[in-house]
Amino acid sequence: MNGRFGTAMAFLFGKEPRKPEVALVLALGLGGGVAAALAGSPWGWSPVQRAVGFLLAADILGGVAANRTVSTDRFYARGGRPLRFSFLGIHILQPLLLWAAFPEIGPRAPLALWGVSAVFATAVILADGKPWQDALGAGLAALGSAAGVLAFGRPDLAWFPVLYCHKLVSSFAPVRIPGAVSKDRTIRD
Repeated sequence: MNGRFGTAMAFLFGKEPRKPEVALVLALGLGGGVAAALAGSPWGWSPVQRAVGFLLAADILGGVAANRTVSTDRFYARGGRPLRFSFLGIHILQPLLLWAAFPEIGPRAPLALWGVSAVFATAVILADGKPWQDALGAGLAALGSAAGVLAFGRPDLAWFPVLYCHKLVSSFAPVRIPGAVSKDRTIRD
């Protein structure tokens, strides 16, 4: 992938994506988006709320799948911690978008979800190379998910904190390339 489009696509699929991985990412993303939009109908979601639900679920589920590919994992590992922390920073937009579409939830739960996810993901990132990094990510994602579901207090939005925490904490944060993290905690190619 070359040029600006290639650079933008690298943030989604890495620099060496394989076609089956891209197809899986797109299928999960689009499938999740459609499921979220349809699931909102019985709850009386407006068309804007269904569109936001579609976008958020598509991005989060597609992102969970993409984060598990070698190409995406390698891209973020090579970019080092600054790139990984910028990834966390940009993802504050998702809870803010949810709050914009569902103003009755108020700002507290969405901002707290991002804050907790960012802190938990940071702990996982700082554990690079440790044999327990994945277990830490899974445990913190489960804790953040449960707290998020309780904080949102809405059954129709319960999927959001669960998927969001999983994406940022246990799916994105760990580097899974064997031997990618050296003993001095730097990422190797």
